[in-house]
Amino acid sequence: MDSETQRVKVIDWFKPKLNLYQFGDTHQLFSATDVGAQREAAEELKNDPFGLGVHLGDWLEGIDVQDWRFDASEMPKGIKGRQLRYIFKHSQESFLKTWEPAFGKFTAGILGNHDTKAEGKASMPLVEEICEDMSTDEQECTLLGGTHQCGWLLIRLHDTKGKVRYTMRVFMIHGWGGGRKRGSASNKLEDVMLEKDADIIMMGHHHKPVNSDGISEYVNNHGKCIQKPVMLSAGYPMIGLHGYYARIGKSCPPVGFIRHQIELTSPIRAHRPPRVRTTLCRL
Repeated sequence: MDSETQRVKVIDWFKPKLNLYQFGDTHQLFSATDVGAQREAAEELKNDPFGLGVHLGDWLEGIDVQDWRFDASEMPKGIKGRQLRYIFKHSQESFLKTWEPAFGKFTAGILGNHDTKAEGKASMPLVEEICEDMSTDEQECTLLGGTHQCGWLLIRLHDTKGKVRYTMRVFMIHGWGGGRKRGSASNKLEDVMLEKDADIIMMGHHHKPVNSDGISEYVNNHGKCIQKPVMLSAGYPMIGLHGYYARIGKSCPPVGFIRHQIELTSPIRAHRPPRVRTTLCRL
């Protein structure tokens, strides 16, 4: 990662609550890509006045004709052989068309392992271009972390008088390695919790939703012990059954997203952690 790569995005939030939508593993390219579910999710985010979206990587599919998992029968309709050379540009355009309703509602995203593979083969910053196209004057979609595939949100929650009442730290990481059981994602989330001081830790990659929490205790500047909840969340994929899954005996993965509803507790007290309600949204 070079010195110019942005790792943290600061957000000042003045509304009474924040619904933070956790998307990821959209894998735009295959016929198995669940475009209908992705469009439904985009519409839901668009219509939520308190909603902001983040993407945890694998925006695009990285499998092409040079990959042993490639199956020409799974290419989208209308793709001809001579177009396979530019298949990753096609997947970028498909992503933008699918998620167009949510332009201006995404605040940040990170790269996944399939994205770095696709960008290397295409010799183009495909995801950075997606973020630019999804940005509006009201809300910029910022690509964080570069090839480290992780980044932070620093969310300053303001009360009705405009005063910062709590600063929430959200750590996002795509994920790594194999592990086909949910316990693998849970263990990795807990490993990250030991390394990162965050209120919410989000992960993608595993294609299995996992939601759990923990408690971190600290002493504030007034000498009081504070119990800070830590939310651990591995997200849904947004693809259906494709040949690679079927050939290893897998079924169609669950498709959906996760929504974190964040609001200051009442009565409002400075530095008191906000209430976080996390919902697994199956599509």
